[in-house]
Amino acid sequence: MSYEVALAPVGHGDLALAAYPRMPATLNPTGVGALTLPAYARIPATLNPAGAGAVNLAATARMAATIQPTASGAVALPAAQKYWPASLPITAQALLSWGALARMPATLPLAATGALALGAAFPTTAAATTTYSTAGATNYAIPWWCRYIDVVLLGAGGGGGGHAFGSIYGGQGGEAGAWQTITLERGVDIPWTATTITITVGTAGSGGNGNNNGTAGGATTATAASITVTATGGPGGRGTGTSPYGAQTAGASPGSTTFQGVTYPGGTGGTTTSGNGNPATAPGAGGGGGNSGVFVGTNTGGAGSIGRAWLRARQ
Repeated sequence: MSYEVALAPVGHGDLALAAYPRMPATLNPTGVGALTLPAYARIPATLNPAGAGAVNLAATARMAATIQPTASGAVALPAAQKYWPASLPITAQALLSWGALARMPATLPLAATGALALGAAFPTTAAATTTYSTAGATNYAIPWWCRYIDVVLLGAGGGGGGHAFGSIYGGQGGEAGAWQTITLERGVDIPWTATTITITVGTAGSGGNGNNNGTAGGATTATAASITVTATGGPGGRGTGTSPYGAQTAGASPGSTTFQGVTYPGGTGGTTTSGNGNPATAPGAGGGGGNSGVFVGTNTGGAGSIGRAWLRARQ
């Protein structure tokens, strides 16, 4: 059912209107006492309530295109799911309170002889994780609805050391990259005006050949405004030409890390073989060292694995 096209009720005491599926096109209620309007699926196109006492508007899915509430007492406006009117002039001789809104009006002139309180909130949104697993730099777009961003970084693993023909020593496995975590709060750690975070994923270290050491893995970084977070890459393993010498070893694994209740996995270090060291599995692990032995020939260390970055936006 619905109201008439126009409705202008007047109450010398308190005036309370019951809830209906649809409201009239024009609704201008006036109450000498308190004026209370219920919750509706839709509010009229024009709504100009006036109360000598308090004016209380209930929460609605959609507000009127034009609304000009006036009260000698308090004016209380609810939280709305979407779309307050384009223009919303509000006048209260006493307290003016307003609930949290998903969207605000384009024009909002407010006047209160008493206190003025406005709420603000984002619509409830589930946390969202973005993973970066390609070496190099890219930009993460900060979701507009989030307040916190959990940043989890893992540096790349170092390459394994090589083994030279004639040496009794083996190449050492590369080291794993380091973990680094931080939570960035918008408006505190970074400004609300910041829209992106620059992510650089570290490049995997290469295995050394012959007496040579493996190369170090690259650092994984995140830069937001004036803050830079760095997860260092793992050092390369020693080759047989580097003291102190030792037996062939496998690459190191970074393990996993748990941050803000979420577990992030690392890769597995490269294993040893009778020849070249095996490469690591991603992310962040060291390559295996080249095989030892006087008569086994020249062997290359295994490559480390690439770094990784996870960014989790949440409220």
